Amino acid sequence: MTGNLVQVLLGRYAGGLATVADLSSNENLLVLCGANGNFRLICLTMSIDPPYVKVQQEYRYKLDNCIRSCKLSYDTHLLALGQDNGDINVSMLDDVSS
Repeated sequence: MTGNLVQVLLGRYAGGLATVADLSSNENLLVLCGANGNFRLICLTMSIDPPYVKVQQEYRYKLDNCIRSCKLSYDTHLLALGQDNGDINVSMLDDVSS
């Protein structure tokens, strides 16, 4: 990783052990997934002045198994989550990403 740390958004992930995360291509949506099946969608606003990153809204969800992989589509309309049991969940995020 290159660059400087801008800001710590979540000092501690209360959803358990964070297993994987993804940041949208335009850096306004962060997905943070946990070993217990919890995942968060965190809507962000970036600015050039401190604080550089602001959390606008946060959505919390839960699946039945540990999440091992996650990927947002380039346009942030789809989220794919891979679980320990082999399930791959694909969700539309139109309400969250706009």
